[in-house]
Amino acid sequence: MRIGQIGCWGLAFAGFAFANSAAAEVLPGSCQEIINLQDDSEVDTARLIEVDGATITTPVQFVTQLAGAKGKLLIIKGGDFSGWDFAPLSKSFGPMCFNQSNLKSTRWDGGKYDGIGFIESELENASFRDASLQSILLRVPYLKSVDMTGADLSDGWFDGGWDGSIENWKADKARLVNFTFSCGITLGDGCPLDRQNVSFIGADFSGANISSYRLWGQGNYSAAIFDGTRFEPAQMLDLINAEFRNNNFLVGGGEEVELNADEINQIILDATEVRKTNDSQPFDSTKARSSAEKDICGEYAADVRALDRRMASLYATIRPKYPAIASGSKNLDCEQEQLCRSCVPALRLSKACFTVNGQHRRA
Repeated sequence: MRIGQIGCWGLAFAGFAFANSAAAEVLPGSCQEIINLQDDSEVDTARLIEVDGATITTPVQFVTQLAGAKGKLLIIKGGDFSGWDFAPLSKSFGPMCFNQSNLKSTRWDGGKYDGIGFIESELENASFRDASLQSILLRVPYLKSVDMTGADLSDGWFDGGWDGSIENWKADKARLVNFTFSCGITLGDGCPLDRQNVSFIGADFSGANISSYRLWGQGNYSAAIFDGTRFEPAQMLDLINAEFRNNNFLVGGGEEVELNADEINQIILDATEVRKTNDSQPFDSTKARSSAEKDICGEYAADVRALDRRMASLYATIRPKYPAIASGSKNLDCEQEQLCRSCVPALRLSKACFTVNGQHRRA
């Protein structure tokens, strides 16, 4: 269930009580500090003031609401601020949250917005170049085509459900020091699935924890700095061109292992070689003719190639028992035909079974 379906705070506080890393120094009174509660404690409503964003239609009204918060955390729920330029208002900002607000194509470049939070708010095409966003909260973030080049997101926190998007999110040369990706595996806490073409070129991830959010090869970490950073083994091939300084932490299975830069680079080198082997073609792809053969040779078919090698081994095992398969006979009995249809590599099959198995592969 989404935040807006049960009110402003029902889900905003439920299921997201993750502790910040010890290294983080979250800004007191920030959206993250107040909302990202510790130990499932209750919200102190005396620290909050909520305003209907639909009542704010001009920058003057917005600044008036900021001033009226008087030390409380201002939450603006809803409202359409698309296209606004917030940079001229940045000196009036204090910690605040936008909840389910439309902030498409907004501009925040160069301003100071420390302690800000965006909960399920639409930020597509927004620009935060060189902005200060320390202790930012990004919950169920909609960051499609958002430009945060050079921005300071130190001590930030990123979480939420599978909704949202970080497609084309650009944070080159950004400071993500002590930044935490806190992503689970369920619909409610899994973080956005839409994560294509993310760029962290030259970003500083010192002390950050990215271990719970894989980009599956769709993120560019070239020249990104990793120093005291936590990541998991499945992410290492994404970090081939990253810069490792001092010691970092490999996280998995509830444990973490401290590794120096030379050890990490060696593991990545070994993993790269293993991937090359696993992704090798099981046959000469230049001779691929059928749709099944071409599927196996496809650019994104590494998993299919791995299965084909396994099935080749299976074929070698069953061939002596079922000589009719090896000879290409069309007169297979029921047991042989079923086996042919389900598990024998396409390239080793008789023409009678080839199409059926090819459909199985593509499925």
